[in-house]
Formats: sequence, structure tokens, C-alpha cells
Amino acid sequence: ISVFGNSHTPSVFFLLTGLVLLLNYHKTSHRQELVLSGVLFGCMGAAREHELLLMMIPVSFFFFFPPTKQGNMLTTHYSPTQKFGNFLIFWALALGVCFLFHLPLLFGAESATYNGQFQRYWVSGLSDNYLGIVSDSLMFSLEQIFFGMTPIGAVMGLSGLFLLFSKDRRLFGFLVLWLIIPLLFYGNLQM
Repeated sequence: ISVFGNSHTPSVFFLLTGLVLLLNYHKTSHRQELVLSGVLFGCMGAAREHELLLMMIPVSFFFFFPPTKQGNMLTTHYSPTQKFGNFLIFWALALGVCFLFHLPLLFGAESATYNGQFQRYWVSGLSDNYLGIVSDSLMFSLEQIFFGMTPIGAVMGLSGLFLLFSKDRRLFGFLVLWLIIPLLFYGNLQM
């Protein structure tokens, strides 16, 4: 993913590892997997805060619509109260861990520098460069995705999505959210 040190690689590592543990939790109901998954998502947020924000809706989808099958096993079914409780525990841990990593930067000796960098990022990343939900930039991004695939790759990708939809609509829903939400953000940036 990276040829020099930046935050993308650890962010992807924590995301994927956290997702594996979250899926295992839905299969086994072992609370430690839920807790560790929340901690790992917090580490993801510590590495790249905006990536965690973009993943909040897709990951939250898992709590209320967990995948129905994992291999040959059905997932554990939770009452609505348990689902909401698991949701709160997970996000409290994730956001808490993320906040703990940023605490020294927010209130330490370098807080003025950190806050200035955050404000510049906010202005350049959102308020000045975000073009709305549908823009010419999004159309260009979609063209790049389309022309970046071979015809065989496009057919295989669409076939895979169709098969996933027919086998597990909840997992399909998560995947679509995972693709669409970041695309609507990054694809509409003026870059």
C-alpha cells in the first residue's frame, strides 16, 4: 500500500483486523472479540480520523443487520436491546481509544500547532474542496473506476456482487455502503 511511512497502511490493517474480529463476534458471541474489535477501530481512528468517520455507517450496519451466514454456520441472533448495547460498547471503545491517542496533541504543549493543522485540514479537505454529493468530480471518479477495469474484471466484479447479493444480502449491504460512502466523499473532492 505504501512505499514510505504514512498512516494509510496501519489504518487499513486496523480496519481489516477489526472487521474480522467483528464478524467472528457475530458468529461466536465472545465479548472479547467485540471489545478488541472496538479497540482496533479506535487505533484505526488514531491513524486516520476521517477514515473512521467514513466507516461509521457501514460498520454500524453490522450491528443491526449482521450477516446471516458465515460458512455453514448461522450467526448468533441478538435482541434489539442487545444489538443496541453492543453498538454502544463498540463505538464507546473505538471513539475512546481514538480520543486517548489524540489527547496529548489536543491538550499538550503542541496543542496550538495540532489545532492549527486540524483547522487547515478541515478547510482544505472539506469546506473549500468538497463539491457536494454529486459533482463533475464524482463523474470523473466513476469514469476512472470504469476505465481502470478490464471488461473481464468488470464482469467478474459484477458477477461477484450478484452472487453475494443472492447468498447474503446483509453482507452485500455492508459492502455497498463501504464502497459508496467513501466514494461520495473522496469522489466529490476538488483534487
